[in-house]
Amino acid sequence: MKIAVLTSGGVDSTVALYLLKEQGHDLTAYYLKVWNEDDTSWGDCPWQEDIDYVLQVGEQLGVPVEVLSMQKEYWARVVDYTIRTVKSGLTPNPDMMCNRLVKFGAFQEKAGHRFDRIATGHWARLAPDD
Repeated sequence: MKIAVLTSGGVDSTVALYLLKEQGHDLTAYYLKVWNEDDTSWGDCPWQEDIDYVLQVGEQLGVPVEVLSMQKEYWARVVDYTIRTVKSGLTPNPDMMCNRLVKFGAFQEKAGHRFDRIATGHWARLAPDD
């Protein structure tokens, strides 16, 4: 099965990538860049270390890795939503919006259509084949 694996550099997505490789699937790993790391840094997020780790794991497992810029999509679909929601006096859930609108929404639009399945290491739900 041809599977896109969204990897963050964390343990969960690394294990998901490893297990799917062990099962013999045709994999491509993706690191989704969602913040403007290139222009400014608002804090101490080790994104370059994460990318380097994902690339290293991909090399060790023989899985191609693509770094995909999703910065515009993240800003338009998650950050704008968060700002609007806070301004209206509500408490937003940016992680939920990112999962739904970027990881599975915008990613599907950009690259996901080339795969039978999309896998991540978190917020997983098993969906049996019909």
